[in-house]
Amino acid sequence: TRLTDFATASQSIFLNSNVKFVSINVTELDAFKQGATPILGDAKLSITALAKESLNSMSQKAKEISSSLINV
Repeated sequence: TRLTDFATASQSIFLNSNVKFVSINVTELDAFKQGATPILGDAKLSITALAKESLNSMSQKAKEISSSLINV
């Protein structure tokens, strides 16, 4: 999707100010748009890597929550 707020409301549609955007692009100039975190690379490979890291992060957070509940 295009990361421009005018046509897509890609930023203003989110009411949560903690929402963070990632821009995946093959050119540096286009990756640095709208304050998004830029990722330079192939879209399919980048999304696969992001998904893997996201699952790892969620797993780690679940372990932390479980540990804190056990220690209550």
